[in-house]
Amino acid sequence: VAKQLHIGHFRNTILGQSINNLYSSCGYDVISINHLGDWGSQFGKVAYAFLKYGDKAEMEKAPLAYLTKLYVRATEEAESDPEVDKEARLLFKKIEEKDPELTAIWKSFCDFSIKDLEKIYVRLGVKFQHYIGESFYIDKIDALLQELKAKNLLTVSEGAQVVDLGETMPPCLIVTGDGTSLYATRDLAAAIYRHNRFQFDECLYVVGSEQQLHFKQVFKVLELMGHSWAASLKHLSYGLYRFKEGKLSTRKGRVVLATEVIDEARDKSLSVIEQKNPNLKNKAEVAEKIGLGAVIFHDLATDRIKDVEFDWEKILDFEGDTGAYLLYSYARASSILRQAAAKEFFPRLHADSKSLHDSPQAITLMKSFGDLEPSILGAVRLKKPSIVANYAIDLAQNFSAFYRNVKVIEEGAPQMEIEARLSLVEAFRIVLASTLRLLCVQTVEEM
Repeated sequence: VAKQLHIGHFRNTILGQSINNLYSSCGYDVISINHLGDWGSQFGKVAYAFLKYGDKAEMEKAPLAYLTKLYVRATEEAESDPEVDKEARLLFKKIEEKDPELTAIWKSFCDFSIKDLEKIYVRLGVKFQHYIGESFYIDKIDALLQELKAKNLLTVSEGAQVVDLGETMPPCLIVTGDGTSLYATRDLAAAIYRHNRFQFDECLYVVGSEQQLHFKQVFKVLELMGHSWAASLKHLSYGLYRFKEGKLSTRKGRVVLATEVIDEARDKSLSVIEQKNPNLKNKAEVAEKIGLGAVIFHDLATDRIKDVEFDWEKILDFEGDTGAYLLYSYARASSILRQAAAKEFFPRLHADSKSLHDSPQAITLMKSFGDLEPSILGAVRLKKPSIVANYAIDLAQNFSAFYRNVKVIEEGAPQMEIEARLSLVEAFRIVLASTLRLLCVQTVEEM
């Protein structure tokens, strides 16, 4: 919190929601938690800038943008003046000590940030059952430390308290020399709390690949503590977004914001609509769905562990292996059904339809419907939505082959055959829409 959602945050948000959808579709009881970064020394920097330059009215207008600006400004000042960093640390220490004024300021940062984040989540179609920040676990750290001490796991190293993890990985730092907790401390407390509260069979952490060592250490500490359920903790790492400028950075203010990317995708989609179908109703709404769907699909179609190369031309290509192509395929199928309805032809499946049995493309399309379930099961087993995304592309390509080779509404053809072909078009539409929903992509009837 207290900083804007950039395209890197966008990735784990969409991955998490898609994995949630996939597990739910298989009958699992899924509990989704947004683990908010609402604690740490960065709040000292934001508090420093807010006390020095802050304007509450401005913060209320656009909280995340305003707080991000304050954070960047404080960081820049700290780089040239070490006293700024020192003062920021003292301010956060006051927050940790529950100073009334600083605590109230910190809480306002969090509350305004969450309201702003929720607006973006609504736009993305993302839902969390729980918003639980790192601060929630602070009062659970003493019990954690007592347990670690009772099990003789804590040792002192250069003034800090650590857990020795043997020769395979570095020690896990639990408490710094000045008594401050760390990410690992709070993640240990969070894991224990979640297991006690939810009694999970599996706990999945959707966090970037840069944190692999961190989670190996945390999981190992829990194992050494004797928690047998530690084996059910899994880190679902993922690659980063890559632009020409390289890796993204918030500290320096060089970020590509999620909202900017979505807006750009929407505007580019609207431009295409204006050229190809200027009379389309609800153009802005359709462009939003196409643009957002294209960005989401581009992300999820990339193997989770790989970096995502951001390329506008590829993302919005209506003929490639893209979300735009899938939405176009769905819209084309919808158009066929509307044309048929105008001529009073409707989907009705007839088992003796010769036009389907004699078409290799129709048979291939029908068979591909049965591949959805195995692709979902594979995606859940490997925790990779890209498996379902690849299935969606194959499905759309099979439909395209059928459409090219079989004239659905054929003049003079028996009504029974036309209706059987329409039933196949309708079946494709239903299966594709179901597949896209798993991938957080909304369909459009026209484009």
